[in-house]
Amino acid sequence: VITAINDDKTSGVLPFAVVVAVDAIDLEKDKITYLWDMGNGTTKETTMPELDYTYTTAGDFKISVEAKDNHGASSKSNAISVYAGNEAPAVAIELTGGNKSFYLPGTPLQYVVTVTDKTDTAKIDPANLFVSVNYVEGLGKAAAPLGHQQGQAGISGKNVMLSLDCKSCHKEAEKSIGPSFVQVSGKYGKDPNAVSYLTQKIIKGGSGVWGEVAMAAHPSLTEDDAHQIIAWILSLTNKAAIKKSLPASGAIIPPANQKPTSVLVLSASYTDKGGNNIKALTGNNSVSLRSNTVSFAGNEKVKGFTFYKMGGTTILVFPAAEGWFAVDQFDLTGVRSLSLTTGWQAPPKTVVNFEARLDAPDGKLLGKGSLPVPQKGMQNAATKVPIEMVKDGKFHSIYFIYKAQEKISGGVMSLQFNDK
Repeated sequence: VITAINDDKTSGVLPFAVVVAVDAIDLEKDKITYLWDMGNGTTKETTMPELDYTYTTAGDFKISVEAKDNHGASSKSNAISVYAGNEAPAVAIELTGGNKSFYLPGTPLQYVVTVTDKTDTAKIDPANLFVSVNYVEGLGKAAAPLGHQQGQAGISGKNVMLSLDCKSCHKEAEKSIGPSFVQVSGKYGKDPNAVSYLTQKIIKGGSGVWGEVAMAAHPSLTEDDAHQIIAWILSLTNKAAIKKSLPASGAIIPPANQKPTSVLVLSASYTDKGGNNIKALTGNNSVSLRSNTVSFAGNEKVKGFTFYKMGGTTILVFPAAEGWFAVDQFDLTGVRSLSLTTGWQAPPKTVVNFEARLDAPDGKLLGKGSLPVPQKGMQNAATKVPIEMVKDGKFHSIYFIYKAQEKISGGVMSLQFNDK
């Protein structure tokens, strides 16, 4: 059984040395041998689940491995991709101001993007950097927002094209041996089958559409690279649809109309210029910040409180009289108040009090708040707790001390961090 195949790097200049490893087990604990396919016609057999290999020619290569026991039973891994001949640039994102745990609507978030390209002696070109901010539903979708991918494809597609022989027959806006890329964009821009059709034309070549001159094939080009080239071509007559890049440094002001479950994703990509038959490569990075409204996971530290799940929401059920719960690892930069959303079956008849304390139940008092006796018919309300600002930029635990004069059939449903 193969559970994973990994490499220590995905790209590098020639000679490109890579270490690949596989996680494999034999359920009967038989001896395993490993047959590695390096994607360039070379195979290697090892008795250890690891291989050091050096590529001496440039290109995209797919590495896979077959694990076989001494009775002939075998399993084959998925393929992983590497590129030999160029090393992808490194992109870093630093949040220089604002909160590092979540975004606060209306409060500026300062950022700086830096690029390092060890293999490119040319100066970093700002035109090859794409920075964007997107709001996506849930942390699971925060890795690769579609809007950023589409914007970056316009940059990487052009640079991949320039590293191939395309430029000898095509110019961006002027007709040459073949049509200009603007002409191609105009012809296929509204064709729903454009991507699949043009991908085959680029990889397999062809003639007859624009004249008698045959278009050269590019059999070693990956479909992903072809798609990026096509994305750039099609953008030439539809520039309004392409999102513009944010600057390399600046401030983001999150709007107030985002859903409570929205995650802010700041993404940055830089594409180098490659070289003659050396593919341009793109480095990526992203930083995610959750909404300032926090739901409970059900594993919070509590005393007296208990957990109850209802419709996918975890509720912290009030204790009989006193108790506390805590949330961990939050930056309080810019936070001036905390709001607890509480609900009940029968409304409280007396005031309910909360304290917010730093890092311990008896830690520094940050602030106090009270839930007044609700009006008849109310089922929930927010208790605002103004707090003393914490400016150290560190991550803290916040303890909420609960005190009530009666038993209340209800609990805390969510927590919000506010800048006012």
